[in-house]
Amino acid sequence: METKEKTTTQEVLINLLIKLRECKKEFQEQAGVISECILLYRIRT
Repeated sequence: METKEKTTTQEVLINLLIKLRECKKEFQEQAGVISECILLYRIRT
């Protein structure tokens, strides 16, 4: 089981891609909320 400690570059890249996708999803959700707030603000003023 000692060899398993070394993660392959492929595994690292895959993990990075997964994290990037999650970050992108969160960012898109936040951007959507922000744009909704801007729209509401524009309608009120």
